[in-house]
Amino acid sequence: MKGFQTFTAWLSTAPADWFADFVRTRRDLVRTDTASLARLAGSASTRKGVAVAMEALNAEELQTALRAAKAARVDPVVPRSALEASSDVLDRLILLGLLWPAQNSTEDTAAGTPGDAEFFGFQSEAIALLPTSAAESARPPEWTEYSRPDEPVLTPIPKSVALNAQAAAAGAAGGTVAAAVRAIEADPPSQLMSGGVGKRDVQRLASALDLEYAQTIFVLELCGALNLVGVDTSSIDPVWLPTSEYDILKRTDRGSLHAALVRAWLHMGEDITHIAAGHTPRGDRVHPLNSVVKPTTANPYGGHPSALPPVRSARFRLLRSLLSPEVPLPQPDSGTSTGTSADSGNSADQKTAETPSIRLTDLTAALQWRYPLAPAFNRETLAQMLSEAEFLGLVATPLTAPDSYGLTPLGRALAEHLNTSLPAAAQPLDYAGSAATVPADFAETIGELLPDYAETVVIQSDLTAVATGPVHPDLAQKLDSLADIETRGQGTVYRFTEKSIERALHTGLSRTDIVDTLRECSSTGVPQPLEFLIDGVASRLNRVQVASARGAVIVDDPDELDALLADPLLIPAQLTRVAPTVALAGISSDRLRVLLEGAGTSTLTEAPTAQPQRAPKQTAPAVTRRTARIADADLDRYIAGVRSSAEADDGDPASTSGILRSAIDRQQSVAVTLARADGSSTTITLTPTAITGGRVRGIRNGSEIAASLSRIISVTPAEEGTQ
Repeated sequence: MKGFQTFTAWLSTAPADWFADFVRTRRDLVRTDTASLARLAGSASTRKGVAVAMEALNAEELQTALRAAKAARVDPVVPRSALEASSDVLDRLILLGLLWPAQNSTEDTAAGTPGDAEFFGFQSEAIALLPTSAAESARPPEWTEYSRPDEPVLTPIPKSVALNAQAAAAGAAGGTVAAAVRAIEADPPSQLMSGGVGKRDVQRLASALDLEYAQTIFVLELCGALNLVGVDTSSIDPVWLPTSEYDILKRTDRGSLHAALVRAWLHMGEDITHIAAGHTPRGDRVHPLNSVVKPTTANPYGGHPSALPPVRSARFRLLRSLLSPEVPLPQPDSGTSTGTSADSGNSADQKTAETPSIRLTDLTAALQWRYPLAPAFNRETLAQMLSEAEFLGLVATPLTAPDSYGLTPLGRALAEHLNTSLPAAAQPLDYAGSAATVPADFAETIGELLPDYAETVVIQSDLTAVATGPVHPDLAQKLDSLADIETRGQGTVYRFTEKSIERALHTGLSRTDIVDTLRECSSTGVPQPLEFLIDGVASRLNRVQVASARGAVIVDDPDELDALLADPLLIPAQLTRVAPTVALAGISSDRLRVLLEGAGTSTLTEAPTAQPQRAPKQTAPAVTRRTARIADADLDRYIAGVRSSAEADDGDPASTSGILRSAIDRQQSVAVTLARADGSSTTITLTPTAITGGRVRGIRNGSEIAASLSRIISVTPAEEGTQ
């Protein structure tokens, strides 16, 4: 078509207000190294720049882009009739730099309405990213069939229900995490060869914590994210142990602990949602706590190349969308201000009114419509994220509609903070990792909801101990070693049984140690039935102790040691008497204990004298990042500088790419001067067809060739070049 203009030419002639809106919309392109029009246009035309623009589209806009890509495969000039879209949709594609008016000068452009043009150009890199081939069209992605969601079904959550839900969850979350660390300390799970924790160990922890398998994985990942557990690599069989951070956690107030849990959830790894399945959608094997041993930011999904961490950004967008469930579709912003919800200014009214909740089906449809290329917005992943948010007290469900979810006051405070913290530089993708934080007063707000720790329990004659509030971690650690948890919650109930007392004796505690510990924990003393139970269990166990140093056997009577030395079943133990009642073994204490019990001799463990072993903290190396982004205060000056900049110098990579892309759009031949290996140069004539992977591909004398952009010295129209 005569008068066809390139993308660079369109930016140079676009109305000033449109150009400013384009820059504010594409803040990902605004850097110090794109401070010229040619470089800015070249950056927007790269595959990465085009992929970011496509990721910002909703389903209707993406479907329009697909129609434009199919039409552009036939002719670079796309007629408006082929797009079947309104001017608003076309304006959005133009603001993102995917589409532009193809005519050099029109009344529409002069009037500032480029979306009303009759012909358009389209970014060639988008053709490769969209399903335009016959094979891809035969099996199109799901978003090609999306339609605008219906009005969502909302169910109100009474204020009392939301308040009770957030208080109960906030009170239980920290205690559950601490209980998981104590369970790991009591019976350290082995580290897998590939890193992480095995399925059997997770199932054992789930049974000990009385949690479902998937929820146990989430608790373990929270422990890993807070650096509460690590791998002790000092032994041949590496095991998971608490770190010194756990000792600090026990002295942390409950509000700060819960705020740390929420902060860790916002930044949690990318593959957590796939651990229960054992593999990511890409087929990579994953295990619980893999992220602690082998931190990764790899995208667990295939498909469109995402510029965002898909799972983290999904959590961020999920909370923001629940701010206004009646309209759960955050609208794209031109970047002139940070995104805020329409009702965020009425936060005081929201805290006194009923909380609206939206069905999971409606929420999934709305998010898939707004973010069709976001792979984490499927029903299963959203259900898991909402379950995690419910565990942290951020969302609640109405009693009459268990498949609906709404924000609690805590969740609303967090979502509003995420909304107002989103910088203008986050455009066009509405996500910034720096904004994924909790409000400054979040810990204080949570602390006001929670009662104080219970420092003692009431031990009753029915062999139970009742805590009248949340149990302090130190108290819980003592009781966990002596009793079984019968009921969890704000009022935990422990039960003393023969097995629990025997378990305590096996850890090396004596009868006196157990009774003294119970007296410290009880506000009512130790009832006589419990003392009888302790005496009875202790009297049934032989007084044979296994020392942990070199597998030493210690007995009360020398005759007992004579019998052990003469027992043929204990020959593998290589026992050597060093005292009338002491013998050393040539094997480890664990193996010695197994041999003794296999020979029919019950054993006890020598009381520990050292502090509990702690694993080293798992710390990732510090990453120093430099940014070339333009600050908000300098944005107007950047826009003015780019608009007034002269054309790029010859040989500049931006101008080279721009000329080549212009030739691709116009299907024209160009003369390309290339540098040879020996330093000389040569000039060839070709018709470029694509620029990808740092190379230009084209047709020369009927054959396809490729040349590296780094070898190109200059590019000129063919009629001015030298053959």
